[in-house]
Parts: sequence; structure tokens; C-alpha cells
Amino acid sequence: MKGLATVFLVSTLVLAAFYLPLCESWTGGDPWKRNLLQAKRALDNMCKVAREHCKREVLNDHMDALPRPRPEQ
Repeated sequence: MKGLATVFLVSTLVLAAFYLPLCESWTGGDPWKRNLLQAKRALDNMCKVAREHCKREVLNDHMDALPRPRPEQ
């Protein structure tokens, strides 16, 4: 579980590091002169998504560990 969350976070950051500058260069922006506030906002949003994803994974793991009710006989 912990490994899955780590892989998700690292892959999100790596994709952001390479993909966001490419998007700006395709639209005519200069990727090396990014606004620091925009970069911080993008990172905050990615971290928020990653936290929500990890919460869902943890909740799913806990729900799987709970005993299932037996069917009425």
C-alpha cells in the first residue's frame, strides 16, 4: 500500500516536471520563465489529488479488512 502511494506521488511529480514545460512551449510560452506562483499552485493541486487518492486507497484497504456480515439463513 505504501509503495503504491509512493509510486503514484513520484510519477505525478515526474510527469509534472516534464509535461508542464512542454505544454507552455507548444502554446508559445517560455518554460524557463514560469511564474513561481503558478508553479506552486500546480504543485499544490497535484498534491491535493495525490492525498485524496491515498485516502481512498487507505479506506478501501480498511474496508476490505472488516469482517463481512453473514447472509441470513
